[in-house]
Amino acid sequence: MIKAKCMKQCIITVLFVCSLLNGHTQEMVTPFPAPDFVLPSAKGDTLHLSDFKGKTVLLNFWASWCEPCREENKKLAKLYHQFKNESLVIISISEDTSGVKWKKAIVNDQMKWIQLLDYTDWNRSTARRWNASVLPASFLINRYGMVIVSDAAYLLTDDPEGFKTVLRHLASQ
Repeated sequence: MIKAKCMKQCIITVLFVCSLLNGHTQEMVTPFPAPDFVLPSAKGDTLHLSDFKGKTVLLNFWASWCEPCREENKKLAKLYHQFKNESLVIISISEDTSGVKWKKAIVNDQMKWIQLLDYTDWNRSTARRWNASVLPASFLINRYGMVIVSDAAYLLTDDPEGFKTVLRHLASQ
């Protein structure tokens, strides 16, 4: 209990300092179970979020027509090599309606991590189930499958060292 409380306080402190420095706000949320999904990948297979239980996941919603999303993707691409060995899995879910534009953006933005395409039907949409109505939207999911931070990608892109500290604390839980 004390260890979890200390870890939460450390994460809150890192998030607060980062928000002061960059004007973005990451929000610690009351942990809740990450809603599972099954979506097609850019490689042609289908993936479940639950396939990644036991790992820390940065879940990122984006679209090829969203300029802030594209800027964030490029920042993530530059940092990806630093984090791929840190027990972090990045999963991006595109809200594109055109598979061609989606795949072109993946190549142009050099997105080497897992890429999934959401359903175009809003009633079946993963973004709707995750309340990701404004793009980009991102969530940090701990290894137990609990969502713990919203707008988490800003922390990774704006303070990579702070993000590494958070990952180390999550790994020690």
